[in-house]
Amino acid sequence: MKRSLHAALIILLYLTIAIPSNSYAGLIELKFFSSETGCSITPDHLLISDAYNPKNIISLNTSNNNSYSANLNAGSYMITAFKSGYVSSQTGFSIDENEIKYDIFLDPLSSNQMLNTQRIKSLLKPDAALLLGYVVDDVSGEPLSNVKLLDGKSNVLSVTDANGYFEVTQAALCEARTILDLNFEKASYNKAEYNSFEITPNTDF
Repeated sequence: MKRSLHAALIILLYLTIAIPSNSYAGLIELKFFSSETGCSITPDHLLISDAYNPKNIISLNTSNNNSYSANLNAGSYMITAFKSGYVSSQTGFSIDENEIKYDIFLDPLSSNQMLNTQRIKSLLKPDAALLLGYVVDDVSGEPLSNVKLLDGKSNVLSVTDANGYFEVTQAALCEARTILDLNFEKASYNKAEYNSFEITPNTDF
């Protein structure tokens, strides 16, 4: 079975995404990612506590794909996560005989070198759009190297490096709409498609 990859064409700014799953008595699963690159990160300190009794700390189980889980009684809880180099996160939730999955995105305290604002500005052109970002495994959040970025004619525009990073400029005009079909492909993974993707000059995506 092919796995899925996730391609970020823009810098992510989300803090948390909550996705309810199938019914299952009081189970929560947590994963942590960088909001800038989408890559998986491991908190230095992680606590789940009763929202009304903070001294009641819940034990967590860990898995090989950098996820954390716990069986909970019905009630309200707080998730507190700390990671060196990132803004700490505190999120509240309630659970009652169901399964909850949280993907929590932590904001870095300093910008990634490749995504530095000044660097990006230096690469912008008046007659082209700049496409850049990271590609990661949709399950583990690990960066994926050698992922091909192709256009609608199967021309290879870029290939991700060891950190999953890609960067390419594409011609674009102000006086006419420029529409691209973009595909991210890697052996043993499902293809990620971005159809009718509109780009504009002197802009990064």
